[in-house]
Amino acid sequence: MNLIELERALRQLRLGGIAAVLETRLHQAQAEAMAPIDLISSLVADELTSDTGTKEASGHVCVELRSVPLSHSLCEESNTGGHIV
Repeated sequence: MNLIELERALRQLRLGGIAAVLETRLHQAQAEAMAPIDLISSLVADELTSDTGTKEASGHVCVELRSVPLSHSLCEESNTGGHIV
């Protein structure tokens, strides 16, 4: 898998924070002879700090309409691509 395919897959997995900094972190890892665990830790930290607060603790995305949170079942349905009417 090349870098473009990897970034696309990360975004598909909703790991946009990692995808956004992947190339930069790879260059940093090479320049600093970073251990693989340190590279992965940095990428995970980047993903956690890129979160805008729209993910629930379970990792599922849920939206709020007019400050009224959707029920858990609606959040689950929206995350699996189901339609909310």
